[in-house]
Amino acid sequence: MQYWRDLDSLLAYAHAADHVHRPAWAEFNRRARSAPGAVGIWHETLIVPAGRHESFYGDMPLVGMPKAFGSIPVTGKRDSARGRLGTPDG
Repeated sequence: MQYWRDLDSLLAYAHAADHVHRPAWAEFNRRARSAPGAVGIWHETLIVPAGRHESFYGDMPLVGMPKAFGSIPVTGKRDSARGRLGTPDG
């Protein structure tokens, strides 16, 4: 679990090629795509003051809230964290 000052700080780190996350995430995606079903990912972003949240399940069975209430495919505007969270530029 990580806590960030704000969404802009989180996304700046996540997308920066000179930080550890972006190259590691690219390599993870490359390997995961070459072996479908081998590993799944569950990711959540919560923006506490705004009351916004997103849950992302990749290549794994739905559990928890999506299982209980349904899920929406990650397509179009929802293909980015900003789009899923309904924030400006999203």
